Amino acid sequence: MDVLVSVGGLKLQKISVIIPCFNVESYIDRCLESVMNQTLGVERLEVILVNDASTDNTLEKLYQWEKRFPENIMVITYEQNIRQGGARNIGLQYATGEYIGFVDADDWIAEDMYQELYERICTGNYDVVKCKFIREHFKNELPLNEEERQDAEYHFIPKKGICYGQVSACGNCGEYGSICTGLYRKELWKDHDFQFPEGIAYEDNYWESILKLYIKSIYIIDKVMYHYFVNPLSTVMEENAVHHLERLEIELMKVEELKVRGAFEFYSNEIEWEFIQKFYLNTWYIIFTRFSYVPDIFGEMKKQIVQLFPQYRKNPYLTQANPREQQLLRLLEMEHNFSVEELERIKKLYLASMG
Repeated sequence: MDVLVSVGGLKLQKISVIIPCFNVESYIDRCLESVMNQTLGVERLEVILVNDASTDNTLEKLYQWEKRFPENIMVITYEQNIRQGGARNIGLQYATGEYIGFVDADDWIAEDMYQELYERICTGNYDVVKCKFIREHFKNELPLNEEERQDAEYHFIPKKGICYGQVSACGNCGEYGSICTGLYRKELWKDHDFQFPEGIAYEDNYWESILKLYIKSIYIIDKVMYHYFVNPLSTVMEENAVHHLERLEIELMKVEELKVRGAFEFYSNEIEWEFIQKFYLNTWYIIFTRFSYVPDIFGEMKKQIVQLFPQYRKNPYLTQANPREQQLLRLLEMEHNFSVEELERIKKLYLASMG
């Protein structure tokens, strides 16, 4: 695999920001304007741009930005597409900062995002600090109004060196959950040897779950500072894309890795519930909302759940499922193997219940 690295005069910085770039010539300027104009100061940033075999003018634009900021921007380019997981792994290999952040190339961030995250992670000595994100359809949409800010702080006690802490508080604005809203201590994965899965979608679901085993403290800033562009052509939003079903493989990979790392000894109920959520419930949500047809996968999904977690019905976290999810869970209890036509009818009822 051919790789070209343009290093320039990069110096050791406090924060390394990794940005995978694939055919984003229409968005990358907006993204990098927001990153390079951070109130934290460009002198504290190392921006690693990984061109993932783009076929448009993305690479030319990246080199233009590198020329403007030769001491702060590194361009790495691949001639074979390695997808986001591979691009992020490459970025992590070259990152020299004490802390790591991720930005998607079609998104943008508030000018004070990294200043707020950096100040909090330093003063509080946290492993991870996150802000909130908002879904944007147009550049000029305004973020949600901040009312009374409800920041949240979590500390987890390891069991034989392993945590699996749950974050429940979401405050009063924005959404929580994307890896791109966070600042992470580099040692979290340097010391524990794991990577993003490569060549497969939904790689961040895997990475963040393994990372969670080693997070002892996290602080959530209840403020919208990350702007997630709802791009219909993006990997996550693309309609009728078979790669959406790769999330099933990701969840199976996670379970195996969590077993190897000893997490099941202390957190079996939590892991089982997260698996049911992401493997089954969330996948059906994606199928029902982003597919014009229903793939014939119910039988295989049920088989995997029952084989891995034969006692899943006793999981105490099942009570957290909302009414729509409860309906889907009841389907698992039936001996009947639903046909595609029957699943189409279930889809209509599901969508109708969403209002």
